[in-house]
Amino acid sequence: MGEGEGDIQFSAVIPCYNERRRLPPTLAAVREYLARAWKRYEIVVVDDGSTDGTGDWVREQARDDARIRLVGYGGNRGKGYAVKQGMLDARGDYMLFMDADGSTAVTEVEQMCPLLERGEADIVIGSRKELGAQIKVSQNLPRHVAGVVFSYLIRWLVCYGVKDTQCGFKLFTRKAARDVFCCLTGSSALFDVEVLVLAVQKGHRVREVPVAWRHDHDSRLTYDLKKSLRIFGELLRIKIVHRLVLPVRIT
Repeated sequence: MGEGEGDIQFSAVIPCYNERRRLPPTLAAVREYLARAWKRYEIVVVDDGSTDGTGDWVREQARDDARIRLVGYGGNRGKGYAVKQGMLDARGDYMLFMDADGSTAVTEVEQMCPLLERGEADIVIGSRKELGAQIKVSQNLPRHVAGVVFSYLIRWLVCYGVKDTQCGFKLFTRKAARDVFCCLTGSSALFDVEVLVLAVQKGHRVREVPVAWRHDHDSRLTYDLKKSLRIFGELLRIKIVHRLVLPVRIT
């Protein structure tokens, strides 16, 4: 990879809530890949109020490797809040946030970085729905149906132009990350939608690329009527906060 302008070329941000079991293999894979691909990198693990020892374990890893940093703030504030803190704390020329379960392998970033390097995009988002995506382990039927309904609501209320807003694997230039996350107002798992709205409003170019993805059946996200109503309410909140008369188009 090419030389970066800053002290850190690449930052990988991993939000965690009670991920003591799933994080170790993911962190090991990220460390191994970044050590090969980048000269100067960092891994920023954000502990969103874990109670299972996740933070203590990461702290031990950081003592042995200065390129690992732990960000914590006490209490469980939500995935969106955790990602925001990590992205604003990160220092890389390129910044990736990814899930602690490694559902999308860090190596998928290899097809995304060239788009930033060539100046063809400021933000590249992984997609499970773009042509060429590989779904190695699928979601169960209720989650799949919920996802389809959710996608229609997003297009109707907030934004359209991408096929998969929710894949937890997104790469940013430092400027795009700063511009977007400093203005993020949501803290829930729906923060990705607001990130894309902010990207459009601030003039950043977004590209969607297919990735290989594996569903983890130990997912922290559940769906029921109460959760569905909260999702609808959050989409309305985003629409109101950002004064969206019509959904924005992501190009």
